[in-house]
Formats: sequence, structure tokens, C-alpha cells
Amino acid sequence: MGRKGKEPVGSSSNPADQPKRRRLIFQRDDPESEEEEEQIREKPIWRSGSLADQPQEWQAELFHDQMNALRQRTDAFICEKEVREEEFGPFGVTAKFRELGWEAALKCYDKESTHLFNSEIQEWMATLRQVTGNHPSKHKLIGTVNGVQVEMSFDSLRRVAKFDSKPHNQYKFPDLDDLYFAPEKYPMWNTMLDDMFFPGTYAGKLYWRNLKMEAKLMLTISINNVIPRRGDRIEVRYPEVPILYTLLHGSPLISYRFLVTNNVWISRNSVDRKIIPHCRLITALLKKYGAIRVGDRGSYKKFNPFDISHLGSSWVYSTSERYHKLKSDRKRWRVLKENTRPLIAGEEDDPESEDELSGDEAYHDDPNVTHMNVDQGGPSGDGSQPGMQSGYVGSAFDYAQRPYDSSWAYQGTMQEVVERQRPPTFGNWPEYSQTIFDQQTFMGTSMERALKWSYDRQEQWNRTHAYAFEDDMNSRYLDDRQRRMHDVWHAG
Repeated sequence: MGRKGKEPVGSSSNPADQPKRRRLIFQRDDPESEEEEEQIREKPIWRSGSLADQPQEWQAELFHDQMNALRQRTDAFICEKEVREEEFGPFGVTAKFRELGWEAALKCYDKESTHLFNSEIQEWMATLRQVTGNHPSKHKLIGTVNGVQVEMSFDSLRRVAKFDSKPHNQYKFPDLDDLYFAPEKYPMWNTMLDDMFFPGTYAGKLYWRNLKMEAKLMLTISINNVIPRRGDRIEVRYPEVPILYTLLHGSPLISYRFLVTNNVWISRNSVDRKIIPHCRLITALLKKYGAIRVGDRGSYKKFNPFDISHLGSSWVYSTSERYHKLKSDRKRWRVLKENTRPLIAGEEDDPESEDELSGDEAYHDDPNVTHMNVDQGGPSGDGSQPGMQSGYVGSAFDYAQRPYDSSWAYQGTMQEVVERQRPPTFGNWPEYSQTIFDQQTFMGTSMERALKWSYDRQEQWNRTHAYAFEDDMNSRYLDDRQRRMHDVWHAG
């Protein structure tokens, strides 16, 4: 017994400190009984799993709690940006989207320039439920805003814009594991990585800086318009790889509406993503269904299109008389301008200015520019002209484009490997640059050899114990068979 006037330990007189409870009223299963009973259910804690697995009556509140707890809540609303043909057309971006029938994804359809209806968008996401059909194209997402049910489906999205402009029977609907949850297990995974990353740079984590220029530009646009996310521009997420491959090759034809509905539903139910994708497309749907009331102004947000001159701190765009040029992470991509005049005899093709040349940043990454073929034994000419070495830009050498040899670290002594890795212009470098290059080669070689030693040791251990494992497996099988036969004999 506690003292008079004292409350028991752990109790609280403040109602706000008590766990929230929701009163549910339902009838018994007995149809003849008119008696109603009450059940009080405590608010669940959502820390793992899907929001769709939580009790239906708590899902909206749990979603609001998650969003309202964010420090930078406005950053969680991922808004599409318009991609203009005159800026990105020369680099083939708009043509790639048209090839998939995704050209409508390059525009925005909410008719807004300075307002984001974040409360209405969040309410729609919180109340979302999925109605499944007999085909992925028949699935629907339905949410309620201001008492109006707003549907996101293939039909409603097509009424907003002509998404998926190719014939419907040409589009594929891949398994969600291959696209979102375990794309690294897809049989073409290594082929996709090899296509969009520089050789030897995609083991383990995938880094933005190792993407080829065309893939990097596509990813810059896709993380707003196709497979939205926020966060760093350092790593490439696994689900972005198959989407990039599709954009770069124009196949397989994946439905854009399929991506949108799954992006929204997966983001809504994920405890980790904490974003709302395709906000401007959702706004267009809310307006079409009349869920945004007259007088609602939302919050101020200025929508700007993608500007090729301001893609981010890692991008530099410039032009010359003949070329559009992009530079990023010490790689450069240039494309010839349309209707460019032919060169006069003896005229140098687009001479470089001093501010464009900056050591290793002067790499070319244009499909029409050839590179010197360098193997682990040194440069080998392409047979075009003696003394001609393609791949040079000023004093820099396009070292990243050489073919990769998996055994480069084991051919000879450490000194021989280091010397073999040096590019042809190594002797013209300053002494400190030569020292840094040799040190990096030494460390890379040491890591390669250590990994191979570890692999060889594990392989030797596996082979040593392989017979014992197989013998044990056979013995277990024979024992199980004897047990089954004994049980059958006892059963008559």
C-alpha cells in the first residue's frame, strides 16, 4: 500500500502519457443476437514490416506520425521536373524516353508553378488502399481527400497524360523481386552492370562516380521522374540498375504506369523510405477528381525544370562552336551540334581552351571518339597510322577505358606489376604524380592479391571437406529411408 495521496509507481494522471486506444464496436457472429460488445485496441508501434500489415484503423495515423516526425518534411515530397527537348535532346535523353513510350514522363501536368499541396497529398497517401485485379494493369490505388475518393490506376493515369504510348500488348510487367526487392539475383545482373559502369568498378557497392556518362545523366533525371528517391548522390541503389538499363537500351518495354503505381504503394508501406514519390502527378489526379477545394493554396514551392547548366555541383556544362559538352567526376562527354558546318581543310576540330583542360578531367566519353587499346603489357596500336595514339586529350590519357584483365595483379613481381600499369605518358608527369600513381597501384595490387589468397584458402577448405559433407548427406538420407520403412512396417 502506498501512502495516502500518493500514486502507484509507473502511473500517470496525464491522459496524453497513456497509450492511445481506439474503441471498436462490432456485432457478434451470431446473427440472432442484437447484443453489441466493445473492444479497445492499443495503438501499434510500427518499426518494421509493411504498413499494410498493420490494423486498418491505425494505418493512416501511423503514416502521418512517420511523416510528421521528419526534420525536413518538405524534402520527403519528391516532385517531378520537366525535361526540355532543346537542352537534353542533343544528348539523346528525350529520344530514349520516346523509344519506351515514356515521353509523357518528361512533362508535368498539375499546372502548378509555385504551390505544393503537401497536406492533401499526405492525406491521400495515408488513406491509401490497394484493389487488386486479375492483371497488374487492373490494380488500383484508392485514397480519400476531403471526403472525395481519388483513384490511381492505369485508366486514371492515362486520362492525365498519354503514358505508355506504345501498343499495350508490347509492355512487360516484371516480377517485383526482379525490379525492386532483389534485382541482384536477376540472371542479367552482371550484364547490366557491365553495360553502365566502367570496367572493374562495380564489385560490391555501386558508386555514382563510376557510372558511364550517359547512364549518369539518365540517373540524374530518373531519381525525380521515374524511380524517385532522395538522399546522397554517392551510391547507386540496386533497383535503379534495371531501370537505367531499360532506358539506355529501349528494352524491355516496362510500363511507366506500372512503375508509378508500385513506387507509390511501396513507398507508402515502407518504414524506411519515408518519401512520397510522383507528387505532381498525384496533384494532377487530386485536381481531376475535385479533391482540392476552391481556395486551397498549399505551401509555397517553386517548381523549376531540369536545367542542363545547373544539374548539380558535380556537373559542368559548356558549349563551343561545334559541340555540347558535359563534364562530371573527371569524365567528359561531348556531342556534335546539329547542322554544324564542315571543317575547313587544315582546321583544328574544336581546339581546347585552358579552362577546359584540367588534368584528368579532360576525358572523352563520346561513342564516336576512339580510345587507345591498352592491355597490361602496354599500349597496342589499332593499326590505323604509325605513331598515332587515340585516347589522348592534351597530356591526359583515357586510362579508364582499357580492357580489364582479371589476372593483372599476379603477373610477375610487385615491381613488374607496378611498372606495367604505368600509362605511356608516365615519364612526362611530375615526380609527385608518379609517386602517387605508383603508391595507388601498389595498394590496389596488394588488395587484389589478398582477396585472391582468401578465396584460394576458402576453396581449398571446401574441397578438403567436400567428401565428408557428401558422405554425411548420404548417411542422413539412408537413415531417413530406414526410418520410413520401419514406420511402414509397423503400420502393417
